[in-house]
Amino acid sequence: MTDIEKALAFVREDIEMSTSLGDDDDLAEMRRIEVLLMKQERMEAEWDALRAELKAMAEKVQEVAERNKALEEAVNKDDHDHGLTIGQRDRAEKFSDDLSAEISRISGVSIGEHSSINCPWQNALKLAADVPEFSDLYRRIMTLEEAVSEAQFLCERLREYESDSNQSDDDMRIWIGHVVPPLARSEKAVSEALKGGDA
Repeated sequence: MTDIEKALAFVREDIEMSTSLGDDDDLAEMRRIEVLLMKQERMEAEWDALRAELKAMAEKVQEVAERNKALEEAVNKDDHDHGLTIGQRDRAEKFSDDLSAEISRISGVSIGEHSSINCPWQNALKLAADVPEFSDLYRRIMTLEEAVSEAQFLCERLREYESDSNQSDDDMRIWIGHVVPPLARSEKAVSEALKGGDA
């Protein structure tokens, strides 16, 4: 029982007593106090409701702030990853430009400039495949690219399979049995291509 409820109970006892004694002055005063206490009780209830609403709003604001922080971190990570991707692209483009220019210099054949109808990289690649001095290098580069691509694909599938909690150990062993031979072939292809480069 709250203090106001206790005071109201006390006042109402006095009202009953004043009514039974016929004390009109005391009865009027007690009635006035009862009305004031009832108003105060309503105000307290409204304040309690308002406090509860403010608390709920504060919790919601905190939740939104945490969600915004998580989104901001995700955006920052994406920006970082995009920056890395752009850097890798720029380095790959510079390497392709340098390699194309070197192939052009060695072969003495012009490969042209970048334009909507000309790609020096394709020209250099075709030149490397056609010129005897470059054909073995071209074949080994293609072998390496295919082997790396297959190995990456198999490793990604393996990571996905490992993350699947529904798979049993037996299922995993069977799946690995299917993956190991292609990985071994890729490793052999890489090894042979690299040995060809040492010859």
